[in-house]
Amino acid sequence: MVIRTRVAFAGRERKCSVCGKEFIMHEGWIYKKCRGHELERLFCSWGCMREFEKRRGNAAERREKIIQAIKDGLNDTEIGNLLCEERQRVHYWRTKLEKENEEHERETGGQDGGETD
Repeated sequence: MVIRTRVAFAGRERKCSVCGKEFIMHEGWIYKKCRGHELERLFCSWGCMREFEKRRGNAAERREKIIQAIKDGLNDTEIGNLLCEERQRVHYWRTKLEKENEEHERETGGQDGGETD
């Protein structure tokens, strides 16, 4: 039985997810992160792949870092680049925080932390 592997990206120029350097993908090797069968991130070197893994940390740390960056006023793209996180995940946490704040304001009647005369 012959097993054929499909290398759709071989020979194409790609951009590193960490440093932004452009590189040509080769059929024999590639530094990548996958989610299931989907290709998630590409890296130009082992060092960039390790930097990505170090920045990500575990799920609880990532969540706290995302929430703090949102509170600091960064936009979704900046947070994604800074923390090596998907923009959709950052948007999810931003939306969740906004809903929680709206709920809190409705419960307190908008008087929480406001100035009084």
